Amino acid sequence: MRCLSRRSVVIAVAAMMGLAACCAAQSNSEPRTRSVDSKPNVMPVKRASPEPVAPPSPGAGNPAREQIKVLDDQIRALRQEFKTQADPLEAQLKALRDKLDSDLKPLEAQRHDLIEQGESPNLRTLDEEETSQLAALADKEKAEIAKIHESYAEQRNALKQGFEQRRRELRGGKK
Repeated sequence: MRCLSRRSVVIAVAAMMGLAACCAAQSNSEPRTRSVDSKPNVMPVKRASPEPVAPPSPGAGNPAREQIKVLDDQIRALRQEFKTQADPLEAQLKALRDKLDSDLKPLEAQRHDLIEQGESPNLRTLDEEETSQLAALADKEKAEIAKIHESYAEQRNALKQGFEQRRRELRGGKK
């Protein structure tokens, strides 16, 4: 049964390598022309081929570990593919956000100034007092939240240490 699982892993790796070679060959070929019916606004996305996975060494003992390693490699390849496709889009969004923010700020400032000019001095004083008290309350809230976060972090660390100690005791009992 053990040889069967190793064979299946080797076959799966060989299939993945063949797929990777096929994808690489396809991506290197000339782009196909589009028909009139195809969507002109869809940007073609080049899929990154998964990293080739080396076959397990003959001395490896645990087939579950070998499968875990293969799965880890596949997960890493998919995450890398996501990152390579998402990064350009995130950069475009950031550039657009920066451009629009720089255009919006002067307009918002002008609007704010016009609103303030129409207010009475008493109303302006009341608004400033409200703003300062709300800012003080927000600072107090942040400080209290930071204390709560710190308390929970300490509790988490204590729990983790307790479970780690119990794991060490269990591992020590097996040996």
